[in-house]
Amino acid sequence: MTVKSPARIEAERLCKRFPAVPTMTLAKKLAKSHKKTIETARSLLRIIRGNTGDKARRQTTGKDSYRPPQPAGFTPEMPKSLAEPWLPFDLGNGHRTVILSDIHLPYHSPIALQATVKYFKKLKPDNVLINGDLMDWYGLSRYQKDPSKVDFNAEIDSGSEFLAWMRSVFPNCRIIYKFGNHDERWKIWVFNNAPLLEKLPKKMRIIAYECLVGLMEHVLECKNHGIETVKDQRPVMLGHLPVLHGHESGKAGLTSSVNAARGLFLKTLSTMLASHGHRTSQHSETDWRHKQTSTWSTGCLCELNPPYWRMGNRWNWGAAFVDVDSVGGFNVENFRIGPNGEIWK
Repeated sequence: MTVKSPARIEAERLCKRFPAVPTMTLAKKLAKSHKKTIETARSLLRIIRGNTGDKARRQTTGKDSYRPPQPAGFTPEMPKSLAEPWLPFDLGNGHRTVILSDIHLPYHSPIALQATVKYFKKLKPDNVLINGDLMDWYGLSRYQKDPSKVDFNAEIDSGSEFLAWMRSVFPNCRIIYKFGNHDERWKIWVFNNAPLLEKLPKKMRIIAYECLVGLMEHVLECKNHGIETVKDQRPVMLGHLPVLHGHESGKAGLTSSVNAARGLFLKTLSTMLASHGHRTSQHSETDWRHKQTSTWSTGCLCELNPPYWRMGNRWNWGAAFVDVDSVGGFNVENFRIGPNGEIWK
């Protein structure tokens, strides 16, 4: 049995830990820590890396540390980044866009939805933005569920029927469906169950992930109804107004002791509109140059007294209308809806 010297053990460790670092750089470190000349340390490292010829490479025990010889003066490159660009979904300028959100199908409010759509038709919009939580996906929730209400097929049918209805009501509008936190329950469920696919070859596994995550758009027939989708928590730009669902800022969401719009301001410090909080509100701040920053939160279109929060949630029905001029300036009409479908501005 061959006993390795401390210098040899350290040299093998350095080669495995820093495979891209030049040999001379490692030699200087090894020579200093083991009181050897730089050339002696370099020769040892070259042997371990298999850079002293084919015969020596076949005999060395450090085959897993082999690295092709590098030219003199070689410097390692920055590793390839896996980060992807996170760009907004831009609707441009010069349009009229209506915003409805937090419908939570099939736990929607027919009164609030009918009133909203009736009012929106009068405004003759160019775009309809479903700003998150179109679906509830009760059956995919990680929270405790009532087994009698778990009907996955019924949820799918409800979503597809709603999108077909929206297309019939707004036949000439561009309809955009931005995913909210409830819509993302589908993707989270897929990720949580992804280990079941581990036995598949890597390429097949990647394809399976992508297909399962994108399956939601297919079962809701988004493409058939001409519905565009916005995923990855990207903001939607209405001129100069960024629109979020509201969950993008983290677990705390738009929590605020005053109102949801103020919570949005404290999170972003930017002019913005969001939903998610199920409460209609507005907040404005002015800096020392008298530049004004305003935020809006929109109401919901779902039931106001769900079983998990019967009272005290301070929710209200509501929606919004944004008129964007030719240079990106905008005007926001953020309205509430009364218990009998009244539009309160």
